[in-house]
Amino acid sequence: GGDVAAPAAAFEPPTRGGAEKKKVKTVKVEKGRAQGGNRRPTQSKMGDIASLPSSSSLGAAQNPPGGKKVALVDVRSFKSLALKSHHNRHVKADINGEIKASSMNVGEQEKFDLVHNEDASISLRSCHGKYVSVDKMGDLCASATSIGDAEKFQLVCNDDGTISFKSIRGFVSAQNKCGLIANRAMIGAWERFQAKDRSRQ
Repeated sequence: GGDVAAPAAAFEPPTRGGAEKKKVKTVKVEKGRAQGGNRRPTQSKMGDIASLPSSSSLGAAQNPPGGKKVALVDVRSFKSLALKSHHNRHVKADINGEIKASSMNVGEQEKFDLVHNEDASISLRSCHGKYVSVDKMGDLCASATSIGDAEKFQLVCNDDGTISFKSIRGFVSAQNKCGLIANRAMIGAWERFQAKDRSRQ
């Protein structure tokens, strides 16, 4: 009986020591993860801040927190639409053809008919019956009576639910002083618009 107990007693200390070492290692790993976990929210917040220009152009109601996908709208099915810029102003075409993103609310002058061309481009017709046109400098005016290359735009549906318009001079951009110009090479926050269905029944 004594012979059996002696080997067991000699074997128990290394087993406990090994278990303690494993526990220490496990604690160190868990601490490392905890520290890493504490840093991740900071990085996530920085990412959120960096993405604000894109998401704010869409609006909080359409871009809920939590990284959920935005339900994209088939803008091409609209017959008439209103456009809201990144600066929370609606695009307006007055009777003289001047176009600005300056309106708080949507009235007749903020509505544009969506015209589909045979080459898959689109054109915008104001409530005054004139087409939105871009000149050589990229300035926009709703004064054209027919559709040519200057009155055609490629409709781009962005992944955040907004849309952009590409003219022969570049992307349409809403400036911070309400002006619109179509000479941008890339899509940023100012080149994104919310489309609101205002199809006439």
